[in-house]
Amino acid sequence: LAASLSDQAIAEAEHFPRLNLSASGGLQALDLNDLVDTGSEVFSITPIFTWRLLDGRRIEAEIAVADARTQAAAAQYEATVVNALVEAENSFAQVTAARDRTAQQVQSLDSNQEIVALQELRFTAGDINRTELIEAQLDLVQAQDLLETRKTEQATSLVRLFKALGGGWISSTRDS
Repeated sequence: LAASLSDQAIAEAEHFPRLNLSASGGLQALDLNDLVDTGSEVFSITPIFTWRLLDGRRIEAEIAVADARTQAAAAQYEATVVNALVEAENSFAQVTAARDRTAQQVQSLDSNQEIVALQELRFTAGDINRTELIEAQLDLVQAQDLLETRKTEQATSLVRLFKALGGGWISSTRDS
């Protein structure tokens, strides 16, 4: 965007005349031995005046092209910013949802642990058979596994949010 704004300013500057100064210096003598004498120095300053006076329509066209490029760059920049905001908002929503699912799974795990403890008491008392106790223990293991999955999802969503907000890290490579 900054480059296209600069190009537009350059195009608009073509309306105005330019004045360039050229300077040169040196030594001049008819004899080689006279080159080192004072008075053999020669200096020149030449002004160069240019103006694209008759190129008015061409200049206007160049300005229009530069303006169109600036507008396109601004639109692209705006789209990039909007896309980044949408990505950050979506990532934040994913973090919130993952946190809620993890909290629900923690509650489910607590319930399963209570159920297993009660089933063990009932098994010891002889109220249920071993199959029912093993089924309760299996449900507990599945709840533990699902909790770890939820924690992984939560960590992954946090990384996505960090990335969406412009974060990153530099991986260091070690020479072996």
